[in-house]
Order: sequence, then structure tokens, then C-alpha cells
Amino acid sequence: MANRLFAFLLACAAVLFQTIALLAFVGDGGPEIERVMEFFAWQIFAALSAAIWLLRLYAVGDRHASAWIFLHAFLVFMFLPVVGQLLLFGNLILVMTFPARDEPRETAFLQTPRYPSHPIPEGTFGTIARLRTQLSDTGVSEDERLAAMVAMRSLPLHLTGEILRRRLSDSSEEIRLLAYGIAEAAEKSLMQRIFTFKERLNQENNAVEQAELTSWLAELHWELVYQKLVHGPVLRYTVETAERYARESLAIDEDNMDMWCLLGRCALVRDEPHAAGHFFEQARARHFPEGRLLPWMAEAAFERRDYRRIAEFLSPLNEGPARPGVQPAMNYWK
Repeated sequence: MANRLFAFLLACAAVLFQTIALLAFVGDGGPEIERVMEFFAWQIFAALSAAIWLLRLYAVGDRHASAWIFLHAFLVFMFLPVVGQLLLFGNLILVMTFPARDEPRETAFLQTPRYPSHPIPEGTFGTIARLRTQLSDTGVSEDERLAAMVAMRSLPLHLTGEILRRRLSDSSEEIRLLAYGIAEAAEKSLMQRIFTFKERLNQENNAVEQAELTSWLAELHWELVYQKLVHGPVLRYTVETAERYARESLAIDEDNMDMWCLLGRCALVRDEPHAAGHFFEQARARHFPEGRLLPWMAEAAFERRDYRRIAEFLSPLNEGPARPGVQPAMNYWK
């Protein structure tokens, strides 16, 4: 009730000050310059009253928006005396005719999510979550932690690489040795294949074979990155080497869609989402399987803050079974 009364008084004051200003301007007494100065003085009071009233009418919570509304209203009422009053009365009539509904908003309280100590989901991701928990839990016996490390050897290294890297600084020497052994075995296997393909490339003169060999070398270097076997400066060097071989392969066969996709993934590692988007579009134009490509295109769109295209890239994946790692993102952006 008090707010409505105050708003009504502001509106009345604005009308009163505006009337006094007009009477002072058209009056016959005194020099013209004095009448103009008196008009502007009363007009300022009228504009201030009307602007404050309009601001209370809209009740904007944002300070920045409130400042702009106040400034806009003050200028309108200040320099459009008659039109400003018409706007004032028009707003007043609209407010009285269509009052705002002051309905309480429904609220609910959610508990803070907690990471489950012993998750038991199905599939590879569930197994990795269980092993991660088992390895990081200090209350688990040494034998159980060793069993978890042995079980990790049968899982994809690109999913367990981060866990293995953390186990390299584990308090248990046996855990550290196992983690180092798993990572070293995978790295040696890849490096041996890289050396083999390099020797074949140095001896090959056929362009088609060279394109295939450079493509393999690009993939193998990317595999070192994908399996999280390289870090820091070595990671940057490996990415650059993978890109170099990919470009050499494309120089011979520009329709190699796998190399376009690989260049896009390397660009994401180097934090260049715009370049990544271009490479992914090139791969898409060459009919790279969309089930594998679209999640990467969505990630590139997210990195360059093109949020409207994320749903566009992920929506076609709803037509078929999605990978477990992609399904949560699809549910969020659809």
C-alpha cells in the first residue's frame, strides 16, 4: 500500500511540476530569459519525478538496466514536455488496467551431488570409475589396489592414461612400477611401429604408398597423444609431427578424410577451435562417418562459444545408439 501511495504521489508531483513549468513559460510577467530559466528549473523537477516514478513502475532489479531506464525516461520527460506527460498518463492507465501478478515463485532445494565411493555401473566407463575409486581410496588394502592395477591393463589406455600418470607418484612402490610398466609397454609398442613405418617411407618412391605411410605415421603419433603417453613440450612436438605427416599425406591425396579429421583434433589440442572447425568441415565434405565426427564438431563449436550449433551437431546422433561418453552431452544440449 505504501509503495502504491508513493508512486501515486510521484506521478502527481510530475504533473504538478510540469504544469507549473508550462505556466511559467507562457506567463507574461518578467523578462523572457527569467521565464525560460524558471521553466527549465521546474521542468527538471518534473522530469526527475516522472523518471523516478517510471523506474519504480518497472521495478528492474539489474542496476545497469535501471540506470539506462532512468536516463532514458529523464531525457524524454525533460525535452518532450507535453509528449512526456502523455506517456506518463498512458503508462499509468496501462498499469491500472493490467496490474502485474505478484505470484510467488516455486523453489526447490537440491542436495550437493557427491561422487559415489563404490560406483557399480555397467560397461567400460563403469569399470574405470570403480578402479579409480579403488586406487584412490586409502582404506583399501594393498592387494586390492594391486588387483585394480592388473585389471587396468586390459582397458583402453586412452581412458586410463590419466589414472596411470597419477599412480606414478603413488606411495606404493609396486603400484608405481606397475603404472610405469603399463605406460612404457604401450609407448614402446607405438614407437616401434613408428620406426618401422619411417624406414619404409624412406625406401618408398611410389606416391600412393607414400600417402598411405605418412597417413599411418600421423595416426601413430596422434595415438601417443590420444593415449596420454606424452605431456608438456613432448606433447606439443608430437602434435606438430602428427600434423606434418597429415599434411604430407594430404598433399598427395587431398581426399583423405581421416587426415582432415586428425588435423581438426590436433587443432583442438592446440586450442585453435576455428581451425578445428574448418578441418572437420573438410572431413565431413568427404563423407567421414558422422557418428564419429559430429561430437568433435560440437566440441569445436563449444570452444569457440558458438553454443547455438552444438545442438545442431549432436541432434543427428539421437537417431542411433550413442557412445556412453557422448550421451550426457547429448542430453544436456538437446
